[in-house]
Amino acid sequence: EVGGFLEFYPVPFVRTRAELLQGVTGAEGFTANVMADFIYRPDPQWLLTVGPRLKFVDDQYNAAFFSISPLDSFRSSFSGLPFLRPFTAAGGLYSAGVDATVRYNLTERVSLRAFAEWNRLQGDAADNPLVQLRGTEDQWQVGVGAAYKFNFAF
Repeated sequence: EVGGFLEFYPVPFVRTRAELLQGVTGAEGFTANVMADFIYRPDPQWLLTVGPRLKFVDDQYNAAFFSISPLDSFRSSFSGLPFLRPFTAAGGLYSAGVDATVRYNLTERVSLRAFAEWNRLQGDAADNPLVQLRGTEDQWQVGVGAAYKFNFAF
């Protein structure tokens, strides 16, 4: 995906962000992510954030992941799964959720991070027959990571 973002702090403890992304390989659709975070810094080493997330997608993106063609529908009758009816997924609101992140700065340049995010599929993503049959509208992510901050002086 290629794209860009705009970030704005209406007050020092609230961050808002909008990302616009265009897929260039695989699913080549368009996505827009809208986020806001409440920021809490109990001391210089710790950063805690929590806030809502919205994701919007176009028809091409949603169709790549959630449409069921008539051929796929026919094949489903031989797959051991119950019959999946043809389904054309349109774009729109894809998911709504919340993210919580904790970051600890080990040094000025090295930090550790952990996050948990929950999103609930919306619209045609949630209405997809396979999601209704075998999946769930609730999508969870958790992760940990480390980062190194480079400092280039010009």
